[in-house]
Amino acid sequence: MYPSDSPCIVYIVYPDAGSHKTTTTTTVCSERGKGLSKEKIAEIQFQIEADRRRLEGQKDMEEEEKRKVEEDLAKKEAELADAE
Repeated sequence: MYPSDSPCIVYIVYPDAGSHKTTTTTTVCSERGKGLSKEKIAEIQFQIEADRRRLEGQKDMEEEEKRKVEEDLAKKEAELADAE
C-alpha cells in the first residue's frame, strides 16, 4: 500500500479557544502497508500531551501578562483622570 519511502501524514490538532489550528508532522511509515507501529503511535501521543501541557502553560502566562497590562493601564488612566 505504501512504498517504503512514502511518508505517513499525522495531523495533530491543538484546540485553542474555538480556533481550528492544525500542525502537520510527517514521519516515514515503519512497515509497508501497516501504517504506524504501536510504539510510534504511543510516542506521538506522548509528544502531543507534552505539547498540549506546554501550550496551556504558555497560554496561562500570556493571559496573566495581559491581565497585568490591563490593570496597569487602568491605574494610569485613573491617575490621568485625577490629574485633570
